[in-house]
Amino acid sequence: MCDNATLSRLTPLLREVFENNGLVATPDLQSSDVQGWDSLGQVRLFFEIEREFSIRFSSTEINSLRNVGQIADVIESKMAGS
Repeated sequence: MCDNATLSRLTPLLREVFENNGLVATPDLQSSDVQGWDSLGQVRLFFEIEREFSIRFSSTEINSLRNVGQIADVIESKMAGS
């Protein structure tokens, strides 16, 4: 289960990438819920996530993630070194 601290760090990234100050990172938030979260938005978001958390995602990982909760879980796993 994703940590609130991770979601709190994702919120400003989502707001910046998608230019929407009302966005809040929640575990159930998915691309279809966010205007502009298309393939280019996905690339921009993961670029910012990798920069913010100093981690890297494979294209397979990115394509398998279905919501912000799953993204946060992978971030936490990578930061824990697993």
